[in-house]
Amino acid sequence: MNAAETFNALPRALGPPLGSAVLRQEPADFVVTELLTPPPSAERGQQEHLWLLVEKTAANTGWVARQLAAWFKVRARAVSFAGRKDRHAVTRQWFSVHLPGLAAADPDPTWPQGEGFQVLDAAWSARKLRRGWHTGNRFQLRLRHWDPEPELLQARLQQIRSSGVPNYFGAQRFGQSFQPAATRLQWPEDREQRGFMISAARSHLFNNQLAERVATSTWSQAAPGDWVAWHGSAAGFLLTEPDARLHELLAVGELSPTAWLPGLVRDQRLAPTPAEQALLASWSVWIDQLVERRVECARRACRVVPAELAAWQEDGDWHLAFSLPPGSFATAVVHALCRVDSAAPLQPEQQTESSTGQRTA
Repeated sequence: MNAAETFNALPRALGPPLGSAVLRQEPADFVVTELLTPPPSAERGQQEHLWLLVEKTAANTGWVARQLAAWFKVRARAVSFAGRKDRHAVTRQWFSVHLPGLAAADPDPTWPQGEGFQVLDAAWSARKLRRGWHTGNRFQLRLRHWDPEPELLQARLQQIRSSGVPNYFGAQRFGQSFQPAATRLQWPEDREQRGFMISAARSHLFNNQLAERVATSTWSQAAPGDWVAWHGSAAGFLLTEPDARLHELLAVGELSPTAWLPGLVRDQRLAPTPAEQALLASWSVWIDQLVERRVECARRACRVVPAELAAWQEDGDWHLAFSLPPGSFATAVVHALCRVDSAAPLQPEQQTESSTGQRTA
């Protein structure tokens, strides 16, 4: 199976799919707006970083960053962003470019432009934009050729609002060439491609753990000894003796159990549980390779609750709008509603965000 088929086959927590839909027939069918407020404008003499709000269409984040670097004649490392956005989509996100001295010499430079992207806004700042600084992403999707029963759809939407959905990594995290097998990974020479392979491997192992939790109806439940995470936050803690208040927070989605993102264990509280170790035993060669590369382990929430979820019909198709915290995939929400036939080729940089782990509180 390819990545899209594998993703469609993942167990569903809220019931069978309500039919099939086509997603991403056009880039405008998948609109992503980064939720990030730039810092206040810096005082004269401290304006070293130019922040640019960029709208890109059918272009990946890394490519746009390289175009910005070329425009301003700086190294690629001078351009930064909070997170990678989907390629086959229309996305709006902030970039920052380190340009010391330019603000004084040319406070209103000509903004970059090119095929596939345009600058919507700009501001000077004393601060560099760093990974994970955004609070989330707002999605607006068009699901074509989907005809669910209205009553069943409304009931499912209410389930999602109250219970959330399994926080699967979407098929676009893996790309077309990713073929999981419990044999040694062949690392690419290219650093960026090697990073994508590491990310895909960890994501596959996480999805395996979450699929088991969904199959056993434990994806939204936590037991003593589990690491739990706060909704939309990288903070979490080790559950010892859950009381009524903690059970309530788990029930409403403010807390979520987590699964392991494999790698080097520096904090034993983030180590895999015995059940996770048993489930991943056949993938030990991958885990050993991740440890060899000094990739640090992390925890990721098993559940995500979309905010401001809305659905409506327009031009004969269903449209969805909702917000998710960094690291969560819009396709995980769609997966809870229907099967997806993606009209876009999968690209390994189509992951919504790069921030995936949980840190201590």
